[in-house]
Amino acid sequence: MTRLRLPTGSSGVTALPWPVRWSSWLFCAVIALAPLPLGSVGDVASAIWSILLGIALLGVLPMRVRGSQLAILAVTALLTALAVLVLHEQSAQRPWLGVTPNALWAEAGKLLPADLPPAVSIATNPPFYFAGVGIVCLLSLAIGVVLGANRALACGLLRVVAVAGLAYAITGIATFAIDPARIYLLHEKQAHWSG
Repeated sequence: MTRLRLPTGSSGVTALPWPVRWSSWLFCAVIALAPLPLGSVGDVASAIWSILLGIALLGVLPMRVRGSQLAILAVTALLTALAVLVLHEQSAQRPWLGVTPNALWAEAGKLLPADLPPAVSIATNPPFYFAGVGIVCLLSLAIGVVLGANRALACGLLRVVAVAGLAYAITGIATFAIDPARIYLLHEKQAHWSG
């Protein structure tokens, strides 16, 4: 049971719908576990977190959204649409806005026997590969805005962030004290180490 403020201004004990409770638990799990595999910046990790956050976003749909939340979500949707437009313009062979292709593609086409289609970006397809982290951030923001309206859910999320941060800090300090040349005793450090 969660204490919610009723529309009349009084507070009462009301149960949240099960999809909202389930989504809040899933969101807390993603927030707590996302830093675990060395920051989750790889393609596979971003895909897994995007799928789980998409499921969590579907679960928070039964919650009522206030005007201020709707404004934040509308700005987020606008920024997402603009990011998708930039992604299209960087990846398309014929951009909508008439951006000229990079001259490097024409020069490379003369030197190589392969037919290279012109593109705006210097490297092909990286915009798609790097979009995963942005998708995770946008989904997290949308879920956080909707769940954050409920004080009990927001406090629970803050507790999860605090406990997970403390656990990662203690683990990081302990593993650094044991072997400073490795990350979590598993991976050899690649940078900032001359040994």
